[in-house]
Amino acid sequence: MKLAMNRKANHIKHLSSVAAQAFTLALLLTVWLSSSVSAQEEPPAGPPPIDPEFLAVIELESDRCQNTIIDIHFHLGQWFTTASPLVAEMDASMITAGLLMAVYGRTAAPPYTDPNEDVARMVQESPGRIFGLASLNTTGSWDTTAGAELERLVTYLSQPGFVGCKLAPPHTCLPLQSDIMRQIIETIAISSNDPPGVAYIHIGTTPFCGALGEMMLGYRGCCSPEYVDPTLLEDLMIEYAERVTFVLVHAGADFLPSDDENYYNGTMVDQSLALAAAHENVYLEISAFLRLDDPGNETAVEVYPGGALILEKIQQAGLAHKTMYGSDANHFPGGMAPYLATAITRLQEAGFTEEERCMILGTTAIQVFGLDLSSTTTATPMSNSSSSNSNEGEEGATAEVDGDGSEEGTSEADSETTETNGNQDAAGSTSSAMGPLQLTQEKCLGLLAALISTAILAWV
Repeated sequence: MKLAMNRKANHIKHLSSVAAQAFTLALLLTVWLSSSVSAQEEPPAGPPPIDPEFLAVIELESDRCQNTIIDIHFHLGQWFTTASPLVAEMDASMITAGLLMAVYGRTAAPPYTDPNEDVARMVQESPGRIFGLASLNTTGSWDTTAGAELERLVTYLSQPGFVGCKLAPPHTCLPLQSDIMRQIIETIAISSNDPPGVAYIHIGTTPFCGALGEMMLGYRGCCSPEYVDPTLLEDLMIEYAERVTFVLVHAGADFLPSDDENYYNGTMVDQSLALAAAHENVYLEISAFLRLDDPGNETAVEVYPGGALILEKIQQAGLAHKTMYGSDANHFPGGMAPYLATAITRLQEAGFTEEERCMILGTTAIQVFGLDLSSTTTATPMSNSSSSNSNEGEEGATAEVDGDGSEEGTSEADSETTETNGNQDAAGSTSSAMGPLQLTQEKCLGLLAALISTAILAWV
């Protein structure tokens, strides 16, 4: 028994060491990127090569869907500091438009700008391609910060290109049935007109509620029912039926192992589907839980068992028209296409018709978020000085891990990861100065992804 316990303790110490190395590398990379940009003349590296089999799957489906695929789950990331690299990968993956979210958590991050401001800058750089999801910080003393935080939300929801509010209750320990949540929903309602405002809320668990969170972030998330049970939002869904649309992100998926005390064995999925069926203003989103450990390999398995079953349940419940595609896969270069191709294949295997798949992949999102694709342009990097500095002196931006806790390099949870909300482009508008640096950055991120994935797969 003592030998087994010693082995387990050594295993934990080993994983902690791996995680520490990964995040040390991330910190060093951040510092290096912010200080090492020089006047290089070579153009930035493009997206990494995409497996031809993935492209074939995506191209066929895109043709069926009139070349309209919308990914409603993107995050700010270390590998892009302007919209251009993100849009380039969207182009390579045949994605028409994407929703980029500002997020907050309770882990302190380097004092970049307000993440809403970083999202706003990228929305302005790529009209019609990137749309924004605003957010606010609920992790402080709400009695003293409520006014400023709700005003922050109003400010960004009123800006062109912002189409909703992102919340991640299990990561920020925000009770679903609370005065804070009610105030946020009311703010969304009064800040939106046509279409209704959108509350885009993580539903279900996250790996960071387990030992992984404490090991990698220094705290555990909150995955007890008060933070993950979607039925606790039903009163608000009814009260704001005409004014707010609720999107249940991850559709209530389990991202914890079956022996965890907060493993719900699909209960939150079933409740999410029931709410979507019962209320016109409730929708589902299918990001992160379809991720495979080795996309494209015949022996690949689901990182989070049960993902394909969730799609089958949605199809059997006749909820294709209430479901939207999101990947949560842009944390590192090269993540979008593998997840999209996997999702298309799984949707086909689950029995969705061509018309239903096209609704899921794009047309429903256009309607729910009121997306205007008519102004689509090529991304044009903006000087950081063009962004408002109105938030200087405010409480520093914070990091949030929100979704599935896995890779895509890592994934929403894995890496809503550590959303270092915005490292601004040290090269300003001269993105061509990122040539060789961008290539080296991708190599470093590849190593970082491997380190984080090692820790995650050992625990999950």
